[in-house]
Amino acid sequence: MRYYLNKSVGFTLLELVMVMALMGILIFFLSGVIRKGVEAWYFVVDKEELSLQTSYALNRLVRELRTAQNIISASENYISFTDYQNNTFNYYISQEILYRNGKEILDGIIDFSLHYYPSNDNIRRITISLERSKGAYSLLLRTGVKIRKK
Repeated sequence: MRYYLNKSVGFTLLELVMVMALMGILIFFLSGVIRKGVEAWYFVVDKEELSLQTSYALNRLVRELRTAQNIISASENYISFTDYQNNTFNYYISQEILYRNGKEILDGIIDFSLHYYPSNDNIRRITISLERSKGAYSLLLRTGVKIRKK
């Protein structure tokens, strides 16, 4: 019994080069799709972080302003007030950073403005505008606060 080697088993160099070229083209197009997916993921994460941090700082300011009993001083980008327990709060912006009682609470501030609406020589309502950026993204939040004096 004789065994013959089948010479058609295996690949030629030309076939291997063709397969490698096709795989390279396929990987090239798939890498573009994967890159776009990763960019979209970073976009969502950055926007969510920007939104959460900005909302938290603004909500904290609003919550404390609602308990204000005495507004000590106020300007377009600064407010100092005391609450019903005589705690003093100072909010101001300096070099794109929002401070609360001298401690940094938010950075990347593009615009922070307070607009006051007096009633009987007292400030009764305040509109707050806060715009912040992070990387290529920016977010503008506005809200109003009615001061609840006892």
